Amino acid sequence: MRQSLAFLSILPLVLTHPTKHAYQCIDFDVPLSFQAPSLEPAFLPFKSHYDSVAFLQSLSSRTSSDGPSPYKGQSTIDVNVTIAAQFCFPPGRSPTTVQILSHGLGFDHVYWSFGGQNSEYNYVKAATAAGYSTLSYDRLGNGGSTKGDAYTLNQATIETEVLKRLTDHVRSWDIPCLSHLHAPTKVTHVGHSFGSQITNQLVSTYPNVSDGIVLTGYSTLPASVDFAIGTNFFLAKDVLPQIYGNLSTGYLIWDQQSQNQYLFLHWPNFSPQVLAEGEQNKWPLSISELLSTSVHNATNFSNPALIISGQYDGVFCGFNCTGVLPQARTTFSGATPFETYVQPNTGHGINLHYNSTGAYQVINNFLARNVKN
Repeated sequence: MRQSLAFLSILPLVLTHPTKHAYQCIDFDVPLSFQAPSLEPAFLPFKSHYDSVAFLQSLSSRTSSDGPSPYKGQSTIDVNVTIAAQFCFPPGRSPTTVQILSHGLGFDHVYWSFGGQNSEYNYVKAATAAGYSTLSYDRLGNGGSTKGDAYTLNQATIETEVLKRLTDHVRSWDIPCLSHLHAPTKVTHVGHSFGSQITNQLVSTYPNVSDGIVLTGYSTLPASVDFAIGTNFFLAKDVLPQIYGNLSTGYLIWDQQSQNQYLFLHWPNFSPQVLAEGEQNKWPLSISELLSTSVHNATNFSNPALIISGQYDGVFCGFNCTGVLPQARTTFSGATPFETYVQPNTGHGINLHYNSTGAYQVINNFLARNVKN
């Protein structure tokens, strides 16, 4: 049962099979209302996968950069959405630093707690064991959050504003179902892939909003068109009609497990069972999420920044991250300190590889050194 910010009642959710690393979580919903700029598509909504695949062909053409923009302008729209969130913390204490976790495309917030309480692929487990609390949430179009117009609502700028408003709620601690816990004094942000992109845009637009950022599955190189090709641009409502049959044609998804491997994983450094579970729990991506992202200059952000990506990240490094990540220094020239780390034997989905706990240690050690809990 989820709680809403409109409700004063509280229902803690203690995850099953507690261990010495057991943590507690509270699920709740956050209603948000604001105005934001929305890009206006210059292309017609897809009628079928024939349209979407043809659009993919135009995007991946060698002359695509010379073609017209897929958007014809922008307008200001009213955004009225509900965001599903989960706050987790170590038992018996209320940490002073909270990590706000933003997942990437193809997942919901479960990316951060993959496999459950006892899983080694569970970042929330690692963060709470290190003494932090976490706030993970479903981005627009995913999990329990609003599934609106994939063409005009689910865009990077709007999702950045969602993240800003979630951060404001944490900063002011006006979340009724968490009022029994002490308010945190520090707020950091950890993103993955698209979640890292909107975190970049967040600290570019609001340089004082975060006490420290960690961008995983990320670089400041343009995201490879191979990611779009790997999704096949199939309509989610056609691939999984029993689940996504009511979604608009702007929601896209891949149809084969091998594509999931191609996009996120590096063999033989993952378990086939993890791949199967990831495929079973995949979420659609929105066409405008893919089209609306870019690198944002964040030179005014002066707090700690870490970029960590897999050695064989195909989305942001073309399957070879050696020498790539330090190029982001110019984008985060004010960050103090600024560090990069390449996680060995790992693809784009860092959390889904055998050595995920090593990456978790790098992240939480960085935060421990630079953002005092």
